[in-house]
Formats: sequence, structure tokens, C-alpha cells
Amino acid sequence: MARSVEFTYRRTGAVEVHQVKRQNGVANGWTVRSLLGLGIWDDARHHVGAGREFHLVSTVPARVAQELCDNARSARDVRSFVDHWLPNQNLQEAFSDLASMDVLGADERAWRVLRGTWIECHGEQDVAEFNGLLAGQLLDGAAGALAAVGLGDLVLHHLGRELTAPLIEDRLRKYGLRRTSIRRKETVEPRTWRVVPVADCPPEQVGVHPAAASGAYHHAQPSYGLREHDNLLRAQVRRAAVAGGMVVVAGGSSTGKSRSLFEAVRSELADWRILLPDDADAVRSASAQISAQTVVWLDDTPAVRFLGPNGLTASDLAALLEGEQSAPLVIVYLVWPDAYQRMTAVPQPTKGATDDPARGTREALSLAVQPPIRVPDDFTQLERRNLTSVAKMSGDRRLHDALSDPRYGVAQHLAGVPDLMDLWRDGAAVQPYGAALITAAVDLRALRIQEPLTAELLIAAAPLYLTSRQYAEAPATWFDDGLAYATRPLRGTVRALEPVPGSEIGTIAGYDVADYLQQHGAIGRDYTTVPVGLWNVLAAHVSDLDDLARLGRRAHQLGCAERARPLLTRVFDHSEDARWRLVSMLVNEKRYDVLREHAAVGCAEAHYALAEYAVEENRFGDVLEHWRAAETTGLQWWDLAEQLLEHEQEVLLRRLYELADPAGQFFYLRLLGYQGQEAKLGDLADAGDQEAQFELAWLLGSLGRVDEALDKFEALFNSEDSELVDEAVRAWGSLLAAHGREAELRDWAAEDADDGLPMLFLASLLAEQERLDELRDLAAGGGVTVVWQYTALLRRLNREQELRDLVQRGCREASEDLAKLLLSAGREGDLRAMAAAGDRSARESLVELWGSLGREHELRDLVVTGDGHAQNELMKLLARLGRQEELRRSAAAGDIWASSYLPGRNYSMEFSDLA
Repeated sequence: MARSVEFTYRRTGAVEVHQVKRQNGVANGWTVRSLLGLGIWDDARHHVGAGREFHLVSTVPARVAQELCDNARSARDVRSFVDHWLPNQNLQEAFSDLASMDVLGADERAWRVLRGTWIECHGEQDVAEFNGLLAGQLLDGAAGALAAVGLGDLVLHHLGRELTAPLIEDRLRKYGLRRTSIRRKETVEPRTWRVVPVADCPPEQVGVHPAAASGAYHHAQPSYGLREHDNLLRAQVRRAAVAGGMVVVAGGSSTGKSRSLFEAVRSELADWRILLPDDADAVRSASAQISAQTVVWLDDTPAVRFLGPNGLTASDLAALLEGEQSAPLVIVYLVWPDAYQRMTAVPQPTKGATDDPARGTREALSLAVQPPIRVPDDFTQLERRNLTSVAKMSGDRRLHDALSDPRYGVAQHLAGVPDLMDLWRDGAAVQPYGAALITAAVDLRALRIQEPLTAELLIAAAPLYLTSRQYAEAPATWFDDGLAYATRPLRGTVRALEPVPGSEIGTIAGYDVADYLQQHGAIGRDYTTVPVGLWNVLAAHVSDLDDLARLGRRAHQLGCAERARPLLTRVFDHSEDARWRLVSMLVNEKRYDVLREHAAVGCAEAHYALAEYAVEENRFGDVLEHWRAAETTGLQWWDLAEQLLEHEQEVLLRRLYELADPAGQFFYLRLLGYQGQEAKLGDLADAGDQEAQFELAWLLGSLGRVDEALDKFEALFNSEDSELVDEAVRAWGSLLAAHGREAELRDWAAEDADDGLPMLFLASLLAEQERLDELRDLAAGGGVTVVWQYTALLRRLNREQELRDLVQRGCREASEDLAKLLLSAGREGDLRAMAAAGDRSARESLVELWGSLGREHELRDLVVTGDGHAQNELMKLLARLGRQEELRRSAAAGDIWASSYLPGRNYSMEFSDLA
């Protein structure tokens, strides 16, 4: 047994010695000085000097000591370590203590001891679960947990003896165990999920940024001050805990959303456990082993991993919530606002749009118990007063500093954002190579690269961001020096570039960008074109097909066709979106000869473009030659069939109907209805075509034969084999409302009191007839479909005060209609007042008003803050003014709204990019 250690582990090429310290009295962690008092550093010096790895394992963390060890391994020599890897006073003082004559004796020796020391914190339950998992993988004869118990007993009976693999195998027989006969990989795949008790979970494990160090507080989180959204958030958590459910929290980077959710879970579910998965597959693999009273923590910031394309579906989440466990589960979901907006946006089936790729994500989000809790970027005045009281009670200097920060919000300050942004901005003067690496990484992430940014990629990209002089005078160590600058830990341990671990210990797969830089740091670069050479670098260094597809899509969105073409061509067979975009380019260039070549080898997207070209040229006889609707997933063919309807191409649509093409069938029947061809519709309906019966009912209603139409609809929704039940019910209700059949609507509502549909059509009738008092009484029931018709009628009748009264009572629908009323009247001052009070609808209406008035300066001021609505309005204004060159420059710089207002055909749609 080696000196002062519990066990020694010998493996090829290394010897590890492990010392275990369960806890530090009642303290919640170890300091460098407390470890010194126990002789830990002397033990570490002894073992590292003998060529061993010294591992200290505890159930409570030693954050400063662990950071010293990790930073020492990152520095290439002691001088680099002292100059670049001790960024705050705590680390500097701790290293000075260790390097003093009465401890380790010198900077060089202290650095080497730190490099050979590993400090780890593991919960006992985590260790037990991992041991059970590992034993289950390696041993036969008992379940994993029981096999682990047998191994533990074997160790207890052989204390002080060397346990070799043959000896262990021999002694296993006593416990009825044996090595598994199944040939397995020599290395065990790391588990991609873990479960920890809520009470024992450090906030950093759920994404809470470590707070900036200050004096005695080191990296402990400051005391929490309640915020205005917390009561609502905790109520949602309590509600979800009763029968199981999902809670969604949306907020920007470093706004405190993770801390709010963590505090809500810790307050309401203190005796539960938290499942922390790495990705969607980890959730699926863990689902069978999740016990009751578990919080499933899904964090889709900064990158979407769980609810994006190929992520968890509504069925996956429902299966979790309705599993076999005896008590409910709660799913919590964190997301950035812009990602949530993309996920929940319902694309309109405009000309050339593809299918709806976000539908599955919206279905998953619909499982939430209530609408998302939105965490604002900064604290309100009330929240600041609460936090001031907390700061006085705790004496925590960090809270006072955060409250007095004039540049950044409270949460951003605590997360070290000021230091992060200063590092980037100051780098141009003090370390231009580090600043170039950071800027290159920000642009690479903005261009949709999702894989870790490799050293090779950064080495190739960063020189593009240097001046000619900096490029010419770069030292041989420019990359190492710049990387040390860009990866140095700042206050709160935030780094501009964060190393991403490789597949083996001690290796780095690449680097990631601090999430605040990903979301906000690039705002100042909105109108700065990325270097042209960057596209060439990407083409040479990116091989992942999904990344290439995203890059090609991004280049196309930015209007850089010459950059997009080679990228999209490389993934032509891999990505349908790439094919549509290439086809868009060829159409805009009128290269129909190339399109015919693609069509000849079976490219359905090229066939579509040629079919559309035939319609535009009135060559309808050529359309069928290119009709390949079943071979693509988009809505383009429906758009083309609608064009045939507009041209009243009955013969061609009839042929598509006979070919059982869905789009052709739909618009053929619609054409018969438009033309009033009752007999043809009747014949098809009698032959069993329910769609034809549906269209016939609409035709009868439009001819005033209401009772006949109602009978046709009723026959459809009463039919046992009808696929049009919902549509027929809605059409029936709409027809009743349109023709004032109030008594029948009220009878329907009485029969189906729990169904909101009858109320929807009754409210529509009352709103159409401007029966405000009755509609108000109906809206008192709280149904959203009724309330929005009531508030819309108030707006039409210019009943401003009633809308304001509803807004005061928290009615969101009233807020939207009041803002629209003020917008239509051009009342900028009132909109400003509402927006200043935090009303989102008023803010958006104010932006629209500025756009309509040509107030470019105000729009640009908002764009700089990251306001996407203002960005859209600004680009719309430039398009209206005919300033195409500015639009092109903005698009090339990364403005997605600008590209949407540039002329040209695009068969893909922007919502396809959810990540």
C-alpha cells in the first residue's frame, strides 16, 4: 500500500494512487488551505515526484484547487501558467501559498505537482450507480448492483494484498460471478446520463454559470433574490409534480434562467432526483431506468440537442411522463428565445415553401403544462430592490457590484460577462492573435458550424482577421499565445473559447464559444462581412455532411450564391434542402439546360422547377412529364397544382385526380366547386369520394341551400370511416355561424359543455353582429378562442378604456389588440409608455409604426440590441425604399431578414434551420 492512499491502480504506462476524503466536517467544500492542513499537498508532492498520478476524490468539491490543477495541465510551462492561467486573486493567492518555502518550495515544483494531481468530486449515489452499471457490463451471474456488492466484499477480504486480474477472476466464483462470456470492447463506453439527488446537485451541473469569485466566497453561488417570474415558475413546477408534466423556460444567455429553474426545483421538489442527459439518445437510453419523482432536465442552450430535428418527439416525452413508475415525473426544458420562436413559428404555405419541419417540435412543446416562463434580459426595479436587500443581509460584494454595473445586467455581471467582452475587445491591442481566434470562432458559429472548432480550423481561419502588419510580424508561437489568451479562465470561470474534451483523457477535440458570445457577442458584427477567404477555409476543413449542408444553407441565405454552390453540390445526395437551394440558383440564373440534365437522372426538385417553368410559359401539355410529387416532401407541388386551379386547367387537374395525386385531387375538386359543377361533384360523392362530398357541401352552402349543406357535413362527421370528421364539424359550425343559426349553436354548446368548438362559432356569430355585451358575458368563461374575438371586437369598436382595463387584469389578448388600436391611430407616445412598462405587443407595434413612418434611426438603435423584430422592419423599409445594395451587404454580413427581401426564387424555407 502506497503512502497515505486508499488504493493504487496500475495500468499500462501509468500508476495512479487514490486518496479519498468523504467530507470536510460540515463545510460544503475544500479550500487549498484546508487541504494543506491535512497534509494532502505533501502527499501529492511525494507521489508525483515518484512518477505517479495523485488522485484526490471527495463527495464535496475543491473548486479552486481543481481549477489550479486543470490550468496547470493546460499551460505549456510554469511561466505561461503564472502569466496566463491565474486570472483572478483567489488562484494567485492559492498558488503563492503552495509555492512558498514551507509547502512545495518553488513555482516550478508547485506547477509540476499540480500537473500530476487530479481532484474529483463524486456523489456516493453516483458512484454506486456507476459501479452497478460497470459490474453489469463485465460480469455474469447477478444483476449489476448485486455483482458490485460481491466485488466490494471481495475487496474487503483482501485489504493490503495486490489484486491482479487472475486473482479476482478466481475469487469471483465464491460469489457465483464470472467474467462475461460476451466479447466486449476493451473500453467501456461512457454513460451519457447521470442521476443526482436534487438536494446534492451543485447548480453548475445544471448549467448555472459559476459566479465571479470575490474574497471568501470563491466560486460559491451568491444568495438568491426572488424575481417576478419565480412565483409563476414555481406554481408550474408544483402543478407538473402532481400528475407529471413539462415546464418550459425561455431566456437569453446569462439572464439567470437556469438559476431560476434550479431554485424552483430545489424549493418545490427538494426530495426528488434530477436526470442530467447529454443528448436525446441519452434520454431514450435512460428512460427504462428512471424511477419515480425524477426531474428530467433538458437544456437546449446554446445548441439545440433535445427538441430539434431528429430529437425527442412528443411520443418520447409522453412515454416518459406516462411510464410505469409509481409517481409522476417532471420534464423541465430550457431554451433561448430566438430558438423557441423558430420552433413554434407556423410557416404559411407560401409559394415555393417546403413542408413544416418544426411541426414535431411544436407537438413536443405542446405537452407543457402552461405557456413558457420568459426570463427577461435584466432585473426589473422590484427585482433590484429585492436583490439589494439580499446583498445587505449576506454582505456579498458580488451582488453589490452586479447591481451597480452600468453596462450589463445583474445576471450577466455575476456570470463574468463584462470580463468576457473586455477580453475580446481589448485583445485587438494587447493580444491580437487571441482576439482573432475569438472573432473567427464567433463567425464560424454564426455560420452554423456545430462540431467542435478544431485547432486546425482555427489556425486556418484566424489569420483572415489580422491586419497586414499583424500577419507579417506574427511570432512562431502566435497560435499558442493567442489560444492561451482566448481560453484563459475569467471571473466566474467563463472562457471565451472553452476546450471540448476528446474521446480519451488528456485530449482536446476542439473548442466551443462562450454561449453569451454566441448569442450576443456578434451583435456588433451584424453589418461586417465575414472574410471571403473564410468560405474557402471551410470548404477545405469541414467534412461533416450535416455541417456542410448547414454552411451551404447559410451561404445561400446570405445571398452568397458563388460560395453556396460548391458546398451544396458536395451534399447534393445527402440533403434535400441542398437540392432545392441549388435548383433555386439555377432557376434564378435561367439555366434550364442544367435543370434538364438533373431531371434526366431523376432529380425530383429539378422536375418541379421545369414543371413550374412550363406553367409560367403556358405550356400545360409539358407539366405531366415532370410531375414527381411523391418523390419530394415539400408543399411545392401543392403550390403548382394551385396555379393550375388559377389557370382553370380542368383537363390537366382531372388527369392528376385520376393518377391519385393528393394535390391534384384537392384542387380538381376545388375547381369544380368554384365553377359550380354540382353534378360532377355529386357523381364523385356518390362514388364514395368524401372529399368531393365535402366540396359539394360548401357549394350548396354558397348557393344558399344551407340545410342541404348541413346535412352533407353532418353525414361526413357521423360516418364511421370518414377521415374528415374534424374538418366537417368545423365547416358545419362555420356555416351555422355565417347564416345566423344561433339557436343550433347554443344547443350544440349545451350538449358539449367541455368542448370549446361550439363557443368558438357562437362567439364568431356574436362578434360579426357586434353584440358586445353578450360576447363579454361569453368571454367571462375564460376560453381563449372567445376572449380573442371579444378583444378584437373591442378594438374594432374603438373601446380603448375597456381594453386598458383588461390589460391591467393581465389579459394578453387585450394587450395585443390595444397595441394594434394605438398603432392604427399612430399614437407613438402611448405605445412608448406601454413598451417601457414591458409590454411586448406594444414594443412590436411601436417597431412597426417606425417602419411605416421610415424612422430608420430608431430601428437601427434597436437592431444593435439584438431585436429581431426591428431587424425585420428595417430590412422591409430598405426594400420599400429600393436600397437593394444595402440589403445585399446586410445579407452578406449575416442578416437573414435582408436575404428574404432580396429578389430571386428560393424553394426552401428559413424555418428548416432549427439548430
